[in-house]
Amino acid sequence: MKFRLEIGIRTTAVTVAGATTYPYANMFVPYWDSTMDDNINLYSDLSSSTSMIFSSDLLGSVISGNLVDGQFANFVGTIGEVTQRALDQYPGQLFLFQAATVNTIVTQQTLNQLCFNMNQCCSPWAARGECYNNPGVMRIVCPASCGWCSPRYNLGDNCVNRASTCKQFVLAGQCSLNYQWMAENCRKECKFCALTRDQACPALGPGMAFDAPPTGSNSRCTDSSKPCCIDKLRRTCSSLPSLIKECKGTYTSPIPSPAPAPPIARDSPSYYAA
Repeated sequence: MKFRLEIGIRTTAVTVAGATTYPYANMFVPYWDSTMDDNINLYSDLSSSTSMIFSSDLLGSVISGNLVDGQFANFVGTIGEVTQRALDQYPGQLFLFQAATVNTIVTQQTLNQLCFNMNQCCSPWAARGECYNNPGVMRIVCPASCGWCSPRYNLGDNCVNRASTCKQFVLAGQCSLNYQWMAENCRKECKFCALTRDQACPALGPGMAFDAPPTGSNSRCTDSSKPCCIDKLRRTCSSLPSLIKECKGTYTSPIPSPAPAPPIARDSPSYYAA
């Protein structure tokens, strides 16, 4: 006789009679179930002690309650805890695991991991294939639209604030001082939503990304014989000589001058100003 076993994996917190019994939305697999035990005994000569249903071969073995192998070891809960099994834990314990074994590891997001485009035309450029046609420029100007980093916002939203500090930047005059960055990342706060990005962007490639810099631009990087290069499009031109060969022909226009915004790395338009 063959039996079919289905095991439900819980990924959300369990609430019974208004009380959250498993608040951590963790992953658990069973090690004993009286109903299944009864059915095993009814339909076969097996007992729970000889059945493989709750064995480590099927459900995995544990170290301090953490599942380390088996079919369910790679399942994760909604907030990232490792899969738990009640083997070797205190019987009858409410949460089926010892408090010390809950492994909630919050990965700290460093400033370098923040993901912002630098120009409102990044989405149209990416749609035209510029990520592949001009990867050297697009990797710097449009990392989010090209998929070279993972933004924590929806790239498809036309009228939102992507940076958490948009209000402060607006008060500092960044909507005009760093127009392209603000039009991309603080579009709602700057009230730039009347036009979509497709409507606002001319049919030019990313080589023209800074051909019309906001008020306050200068030309201290411009040289008619040495096009104004990327320098990773950041605050100074000190490393331009080493990049001239690599970037020649890319930029022929000034890069926007520094703006008096708070110096918050990568989440600030001033981080990318010349």
